[in-house]
Order: sequence, then C-alpha cells, then structure tokens
Amino acid sequence: MQDIILVFLYTIAILTSIVLIGLILLQPSKSGGFGSAFGGVGESVFGAQALGHLTKLTIILTIVFFITILMLVVVTGHRNTPKSIIENIESVQPATATNAPVATQTQTAPITAPVAKEEKASAK
Repeated sequence: MQDIILVFLYTIAILTSIVLIGLILLQPSKSGGFGSAFGGVGESVFGAQALGHLTKLTIILTIVFFITILMLVVVTGHRNTPKSIIENIESVQPATATNAPVATQTQTAPITAPVAKEEKASAK
C-alpha cells in the first residue's frame, strides 16, 4: 500500500514541478520574461489580467508542491525497511554472531582404523 502512495506522491510532485517551471518562465520579469519571446511585451501577450492569474496559479501550485513533498517525507520516514545499506549490514551481523556455535576445547579420542571382519575372526 505504501508503494502505491509513494508512486502517486512522486507523480504529483514531478508534474507540479514541471508546471511550476513553465508558469515561472511565462511570467514577465522587468525585461519582459519568456512571454516576450512570443512577440509581445509583458502583459500584452496574455492580456491585462493574466499577470494576476499567473501569480495566483503559481502560489497555489507552490503550496501543492510543498504539501506533496512534506507528505513524501512523512511516508518515507515511517517505512519499516532499513533506510541505508549500512543499517542493513548492521542488522545482519548480530544475527549471525549470536547463532554461531561457541568453540570449546574438548578432548578427542584417538582415531583408530576400522578393523575388517577377517581380522576380528583371526584375533579370536
């Protein structure tokens, strides 16, 4: 379930950032901005009220972008999986160390070769 939420949030964040880039480039600056590239200067390209609408839309999309990123931080912060390779290695090492048998010194009996049946019969 978390994976579906993550994909949805990442998609919203990427789409919002692309639209924000476009909106910021369209807004006129002191020299006319990207809107002047279409043959007009400033507000005359998009109409007199366009500046107010573009600014409002930029503010709304910026708020949506920040809320989406904060939700991504919360969702990825509450995952149960290890967050890094080092944490993954640290969680594996103690488990193998505790399960390893402890080496103790024991006396071993001398190893003798098995005796064949014929030798046993002749020994009797």
